[in-house]
Amino acid sequence: MKDTYFLTESAKIEGDFCSLIQEKNLQIDAPTRALLTLAMVAANLQLDYVGKHVERCAEAGLGRTDVAELLVQLYCYAGVYPALAAFKIAAQTFKKLESEGKLTAVQSKLENQRPPTTTYADRVADGLNIRRRLFGEASIDAVLSQNDELEHVFNELTHEFCFGNIWARPYFTKQLRSQVCLAIAAATGQHGAIGRHTRSALLGGVSKQRIAEIFCLAGIYGGLYNAQASFAVGQKIYDELLAEGWKDVT
Repeated sequence: MKDTYFLTESAKIEGDFCSLIQEKNLQIDAPTRALLTLAMVAANLQLDYVGKHVERCAEAGLGRTDVAELLVQLYCYAGVYPALAAFKIAAQTFKKLESEGKLTAVQSKLENQRPPTTTYADRVADGLNIRRRLFGEASIDAVLSQNDELEHVFNELTHEFCFGNIWARPYFTKQLRSQVCLAIAAATGQHGAIGRHTRSALLGGVSKQRIAEIFCLAGIYGGLYNAQASFAVGQKIYDELLAEGWKDVT
């Protein structure tokens, strides 16, 4: 008889961690949780588990369009190779689910809802406006005013690709995109990004409770130390916003 001790113990540990998170009474709905956890495992190139989390997305009622939209955002915030690998696995997983009759017609359908802007210049301008709305006009203009020609190249690319393309896509709400960014940053230990996207999430109406829940999930899918650091960064940004006169109405 084959000894499966290590696989059995692994399953127990995963179950214990997930039970612990459940006991925290997280209020993240099942579809959002499925998307956020898929973003975390894909960003960390945990490729053996991407298919499993795509299946969880399908079980939560999500389909090809939802997962594709998530992985487009992953491309921006985790890089081309994690996104490319996850796209391939997701495509295979959806084909399997479809062959097994586990997808509805809506889940099988794929819509590619592109941003409304069509030219490079339009996307740069639109992206800058989106970035200002997300992080605060004064703070972004202050950062840009200190940039030299070399940094301008990076910012133009950021405005065109990240904000004028990804953030301008209409399928996901801005609040959901903020949560996806936080999930990726927290799970991968991108402390600067955690700060920026905590700020944009709070300004955009995402509650501090929801942000804390995302950091809890990062403890499972990105490790305890990344989660702990995320809470510390989140507290710092929250305090800074209050000091600036921002009112927490969530």
